[in-house]
Amino acid sequence: MFDKKLAAVALSGAIAAAAIAPATGSATATKAGTYKVKDTKLVVFEQPTKSYEGVLVKGETFVVKKLSKSGKYAYGKANGHVNKMGWVTAASLERA
Repeated sequence: MFDKKLAAVALSGAIAAAAIAPATGSATATKAGTYKVKDTKLVVFEQPTKSYEGVLVKGETFVVKKLSKSGKYAYGKANGHVNKMGWVTAASLERA
């Protein structure tokens, strides 16, 4: 009986770990630093998904200062013609 309970706990732990991995792995920007825009266009917002600031294009840089609690959005300095602080989707960035 103990072996069955142990196997069930181990299996549920493996399932939980597999569910968490895609969520954390989907955001390319995972910490502060300089990143390049990997999408064709990346919209910069004053707040996450609110108050449009401008658009970065592929290859322009974004300096991440912090990430949202969910890790979905990155806050920092948009370089290039935007040249402002703002929020972008973290998954649209790659290490420079």
